[in-house]
Amino acid sequence: MQFTPNRTEENKSESPPWWTAELSALKKDVLRKKRRIRNAAPTRKKAVIEDYLTAKTIYTQKAEIAQTESWKEYCTTQDKESMWDKVYRVIRNKKKVDCQTHC
Repeated sequence: MQFTPNRTEENKSESPPWWTAELSALKKDVLRKKRRIRNAAPTRKKAVIEDYLTAKTIYTQKAEIAQTESWKEYCTTQDKESMWDKVYRVIRNKKKVDCQTHC
């Protein structure tokens, strides 16, 4: 008897277009350093927390830069009509999903 559904191509979440391997590595490093806070000796805890906060700041800044650059690139490559077509398509799909779950 299996209680969890199999993961298929349809239900895998895609990463955003601005996501890079560098961001994946930075996120992994931040999570690793966050776990280290729990296991740190009381004498080293402050240094470990500072190390975590530094890594988190770097990760956040890089992610924001990547998002902004991706958005700027998207906006420059779109003409007026095609850009709004995508926006309206997303809104229509969201309304359909909301209606299916709440109607």
